[in-house]
Amino acid sequence: MQQTIAVMVLAEQIEHHVKEEDDEMFPKVQKSKLNIVTLGKEIAQRKSSLL
Repeated sequence: MQQTIAVMVLAEQIEHHVKEEDDEMFPKVQKSKLNIVTLGKEIAQRKSSLL
């Protein structure tokens, strides 16, 4: 029973996170002058250098 509740809570948190990204973060990024492809590549390179 506790596992079911934990999964339900996790699902709610994920749904909230996705909604926040869709409603707030993505529109801001789209309006900005950021080149998100380049940014993604830079983040991937940095991540691999840290691992």
